[in-house]
Amino acid sequence: LAGDQAYKAFTEVVADTLAKGTASAVAPSQWVPDGTQWEAPELTAFVNILKANSSVAPIVDVATIIVTTDPAAVGKDADKLLLPKTNSVKLEVVVANIGNVAQKHVTITASLQQPGGLPDIAQNFVDLDPGQRQALRVRGLKAVPGDAILTVTIGPLPGETSVVDNTKTIQLSIHA
Repeated sequence: LAGDQAYKAFTEVVADTLAKGTASAVAPSQWVPDGTQWEAPELTAFVNILKANSSVAPIVDVATIIVTTDPAAVGKDADKLLLPKTNSVKLEVVVANIGNVAQKHVTITASLQQPGGLPDIAQNFVDLDPGQRQALRVRGLKAVPGDAILTVTIGPLPGETSVVDNTKTIQLSIHA
């Protein structure tokens, strides 16, 4: 009953204010576009989080959402990202816990493999609450001019049944 009365009072105030002029009745909205929230990786993670949170059964599932390089790609040739001349590739990685169980000390492994050499590998660790996304920086991986394969993997975790979204693999071409 109190809720109904409060809502009735609210609607009366809004109606009176609207009659006097819309500008003072409703605060102006401000659109802050962030197109990355609607791209496939983010949207997929969001839908999976909603699914996991609707279940009472424990769901263990983590994912690598986005991987960006520093220096940034200056172009693309088929499936390869073209990087400018550099001796190291730093990464910004967004990972997510799309399950409904908190995860502690989850391993994120980044590897840069170039022909004829051993891969340069870096590891980070994160704690993730259910539904949480976290961005992290990965130290520079040693790079030489030529083609390379960058792989970033979170987990896999014990009890995780779907690992298809744990790894992102990106082909690079580093300019000489």
